[in-house]
Amino acid sequence: PFYQVSFYKMSLKNDIKIQTDEEETVESKFLVFPSESKQSSILAEKIANGLGVEVSRCDVVRFKDDESQPQFKVSVNNKICVVVTSLHQTDRNSNDNSWVLLQMCNALHTSHAKEIIIVAPYTPYARQDKPDDNRSCVTSGLFAKLLNASCGSTPVRYITLDLHAGQLWTVFNALEVRMDNLH
Repeated sequence: PFYQVSFYKMSLKNDIKIQTDEEETVESKFLVFPSESKQSSILAEKIANGLGVEVSRCDVVRFKDDESQPQFKVSVNNKICVVVTSLHQTDRNSNDNSWVLLQMCNALHTSHAKEIIIVAPYTPYARQDKPDDNRSCVTSGLFAKLLNASCGSTPVRYITLDLHAGQLWTVFNALEVRMDNLH
């Protein structure tokens, strides 16, 4: 049978469809990880409920100098991993939240996740889609490149809401990061 999953009041262009065989169930294919914020935990719980799975743990260890290190508490080998993150300023700033996301994606890649699905209602740097002058950075493109590099060869899908600029979608897709911009 096919299981059709929709993320918390989000209708994806192509709803995620998973064909299961007798040994493997939907529950054994998906892992859902929230980032540090309370908003991410709430959304991750709703997504996990929709998938019929429990929310999995990923602790972010903070060192004295405020460096971060995400640590997954379950095996992600050959799993479809959903990372739910709130990249806007919460208890940490957008830069820190973005860095933790990149670390989580890299850890999933090096731990042999089958696919990474990022659910980020807010995309940081989306308004920085063109240089202000000759000596400024196109930060949205840099973010997309860093995300692509952190995921390595692991297929990645990025789900967000109401992007500021359509060209960011083009940058993500050119880097083989499938992006769904939900309106």
